[in-house]
Amino acid sequence: GGGSFMATFFGQVDDVKEGINGIKAATKRIHAITDERMLAVSNATEEQLSRELTPLVDKTNRRVKATKELLQRMSDETASAKGTVKQSEFRIRENLANTLMRKFGDVCKDYQREQQRYKSEIQKTVKRQLEIVKPDVTPDEIDTVLRNGGTSEVFRSAILKGAADPIKSAYADVADKYQDVLKLEQSVAELHQMFLDFALLTEQQGELLDQIEYQVKSAGEYIEDGNTDIQYAIQYQKEIRKRYCCLIVIILVI
Repeated sequence: GGGSFMATFFGQVDDVKEGINGIKAATKRIHAITDERMLAVSNATEEQLSRELTPLVDKTNRRVKATKELLQRMSDETASAKGTVKQSEFRIRENLANTLMRKFGDVCKDYQREQQRYKSEIQKTVKRQLEIVKPDVTPDEIDTVLRNGGTSEVFRSAILKGAADPIKSAYADVADKYQDVLKLEQSVAELHQMFLDFALLTEQQGELLDQIEYQVKSAGEYIEDGNTDIQYAIQYQKEIRKRYCCLIVIILVI
């Protein structure tokens, strides 16, 4: 029935909110890791931050995927229920699902942006380190070094000429950063594919409507639906006020 339909939906809303908040927290931590790495004065600190980054990205990518799949399921279930539940309930559910999709898309973009920022800072660091070996290093050579984990001609030629300690140190640092770059490139590629899938999902939903206006209209429909039974309408209206407040709180909290 309608009650079960909405109860299941609100449980899914809580799960999506939890997923969104988890992605937000991970994004904030990646931002902090990037800042800490920029200020790091020892290889030990950099290595510690790198060890934290990989499992954090893996866990968050799984969370992104699970949340996207849940939103897809919510969308499918809502669409299949059209015509079998009250129009007001259907519209509330459809609109709130669209709002969650939009917020999910926003936090995922922030998450992807922070990964790109971390990668960009690594590239800047590698450039500075390569300039120790070759002051006139080119962007293509930097990219080649990153993709070969330090085992590039730039380093080989420098080592053959008699590797000084700074060159050896730069080589070790670049080799360590290689895995971070690969991890983030893989992560960003996965997110890109998710965004393509997500774009199709949100496109199917049509244009987003203003959340508050939608709820006011839906509440009015609930009252109209109850005109055939006064007592039922009074009780239903009380329930809808409660749900309406919950929806507003959910929207504000997210």
